[in-house]
Amino acid sequence: MPVANINPTRLWRRLLELGEIGKDPAGGVTRLAFTPADREARELVMEWMRGAGLTVRVDAIGNIFARLEGTAPGRGVVLLASHLDTVPQGGRFDGALGVLAALEAVETLVERGLKPQQPVEVGVFVNEEGARFKGGLLGSSAVVHGVTPEELRQLVDDQGISCYQALADFGLDPEQVAAARRSPAEFAAYLELHIEQAAVLEAEGLPVGVVTGIAGPKFITVRLTGRADHAGATPMHLRRDALAGAAELILAAERIAREEAGPATVCTVGQIRVAPGATNVIPGSCEFSLDLRDIQLEDRERAETRLKVEFERVCRRRGLEGEWLPGEGFPPVRLDESMVTLLGTACREAGQREFRLVSGAAHDAMQFAGVCPVGMLFVRSVDGISHSPEEYTTPEDAAVGAEVLFHALCQLVAAR
Repeated sequence: MPVANINPTRLWRRLLELGEIGKDPAGGVTRLAFTPADREARELVMEWMRGAGLTVRVDAIGNIFARLEGTAPGRGVVLLASHLDTVPQGGRFDGALGVLAALEAVETLVERGLKPQQPVEVGVFVNEEGARFKGGLLGSSAVVHGVTPEELRQLVDDQGISCYQALADFGLDPEQVAAARRSPAEFAAYLELHIEQAAVLEAEGLPVGVVTGIAGPKFITVRLTGRADHAGATPMHLRRDALAGAAELILAAERIAREEAGPATVCTVGQIRVAPGATNVIPGSCEFSLDLRDIQLEDRERAETRLKVEFERVCRRRGLEGEWLPGEGFPPVRLDESMVTLLGTACREAGQREFRLVSGAAHDAMQFAGVCPVGMLFVRSVDGISHSPEEYTTPEDAAVGAEVLFHALCQLVAAR
């Protein structure tokens, strides 16, 4: 069914233009937080926001908010938001579609002369991916929970640059970052559109789906220290090989997530560092990341407990010293039932079948779950591919997602 309200040509043109910023010669798009590519993307989007008649401001941590005032004073804000930063060699749609679909929905409201009762804002949160500064969801966390200058100093990228320094280099004052926090009373509702990043919708033959919950991630760093020895001269039974111990633990993590935790538990090792890193030297130390997620907190905690037992066993048996370093974690989130219902109605109004699913990936929407009613809409990803140059959502599906978002927005703000 063709969309009846939003401008699909404009939406697609902007997606393609934005996708050229940070285009990586090796494939895909690389726009890490607070880099020149990030700045260029932000400037382009802010230009489109101002062109739509919205009032644009940048907060103390670099989040962008483009505002359309409402007709009823004192009402809370309806926030439609996502992000523009990417993973290295990522795709053109992750985050970007959410921002541009939100802008398209609000711009359509303006063009049709519809007056919202509540103020509406289109938001762009910084460092959602955590690809440069670990943990992710930085901008939304600063708005909801607050962030301190000292916390920014503790966040350091792979080049040794702190987030504190990156903000200063970006033209912001990191000493004022606490000012990014906003009162929960400011918000009436939060909506986020995102590509699915999985293949559930494709398997169902559907362009859009309504998210009912978001899995909570837990990030852990594991460090193992053995002894670096000559690869030829050291017998196998005398080795304290840190990498071999890491390999055993990585396979244990896969087994535990598959067989011993819950049906939705997933565990990923995405980074590994080995020293000294020579072909003829037994690895003396190894550090790797664990990304553990589940929609059920109890299942995630059970998996973590089992992994810790395996970690201690491997260290004892192999004569390794180990450090288990839990990092940032977020609890799983159940989205507001009234927002799930509202989005289901919006799907039907746009001529789409209502379909409900959960998100395995973390999103800024999680931060607002304790602040105001939160709703989330997924748009189909071709082959379920994401965080990859092959990431793709069709123009038709992108337009359907924006159309459903427009209908949901009209319901929320009682536009007339």
